[in-house]
Amino acid sequence: MKLAHILRAVYCEPWLIRPQMHKQICEIVQAHVDGTAHAENGIAEMFEAMDFDILHYHENVAVIDVAGVIGRKVSMLEKSSGVTDVNDIADALSAAEEDDTDGIVMRFDTPGGTVSGVPELAMLMREVGESKPIVAYVDGMAASAGYWLASQSHAIVTTPSSVVGSVGVYMAMLDTSRAFEMQGVKMDVIKAGKYKGVGIQGTSLSEEQRALIQAEVDEIHAMFKGAVNIGRGGVADEYMQGQDFMGEKSVSIGMADQLGTLDDAVELVRVIKEKM
Repeated sequence: MKLAHILRAVYCEPWLIRPQMHKQICEIVQAHVDGTAHAENGIAEMFEAMDFDILHYHENVAVIDVAGVIGRKVSMLEKSSGVTDVNDIADALSAAEEDDTDGIVMRFDTPGGTVSGVPELAMLMREVGESKPIVAYVDGMAASAGYWLASQSHAIVTTPSSVVGSVGVYMAMLDTSRAFEMQGVKMDVIKAGKYKGVGIQGTSLSEEQRALIQAEVDEIHAMFKGAVNIGRGGVADEYMQGQDFMGEKSVSIGMADQLGTLDDAVELVRVIKEKM
């Protein structure tokens, strides 16, 4: 992904991710802007032979690892840095659906990620779940985009110290107009369409532009909550305002089903299979 595209994604697109991780991403991007990051030219080739397969098997159950930041159409270099591609998850789901296994455990340890591809992957999970049991196992974190996906499983098993939830959306718009002004620079945007050019570097948002972005974020949030209610059924709206919940609390409010281990999730797959 080119730097210009990354800058737009970080500062001008909605995210389904914990703010702490988004802050780290912003710091990495800023290091590239400042020229203090390590050069990447030629590094990607080093990772071509590495194994990024996220599909494994445990006692005749397919295990799909959803770890790190969730993105779409990510590079090999990004994968080597811990990013998981929604397209890879979709491919793993399709392969697991065709395999002669008892079912699927999706093992989550993710702070979330971008919006792109997540609603479609959630729909695929529901489709696959019609023929095979899917259990989400949270081993660390299933936050934001991660929880959107986990909520589409037949059941969620979490460890006591794991975190789930963060049902919220945000868009971080970087206002650099004051910095430009202090440098004696003014950004003059010539455009057609009152909403065109929203977020261009060196500009501030008008009230109309801010309202447009807020409406987009609200729409995605409504989609997110709707998906959780389809998958989980009846999670109170007060628990879907961007906050996280640890294991026992997440079970008590209906955002997870039980505390347990990977073996418990595997066993639950078999229990659900018998009832299907």
